[in-house]
Amino acid sequence: KYLFTHLLGIVNDDNAYEAVTIEPKFVNGLNYAEGYLTIKNGKIGVKYEKTESSIHMEIEIPENTTAILSYKDKIYDLESGLTKFILSK
Repeated sequence: KYLFTHLLGIVNDDNAYEAVTIEPKFVNGLNYAEGYLTIKNGKIGVKYEKTESSIHMEIEIPENTTAILSYKDKIYDLESGLTKFILSK
């Protein structure tokens, strides 16, 4: 559970994972994480790799699921399918 809710940051906003927040906790010494959670609508996947200056993320959201990415006090709406981000550290 720690991997999903903290390192990958997949947080269930309702009881059925139809609304989720992606808010990874980036820890020192861990530069790469990847995983997915299978829900009734499909697969929620999160992958990230940290570099010296940025974080490369790929987030997969299934159909009929609303999702946001929360990072450094900013909120990004996520569409269903695969979304790629390059975030500044």
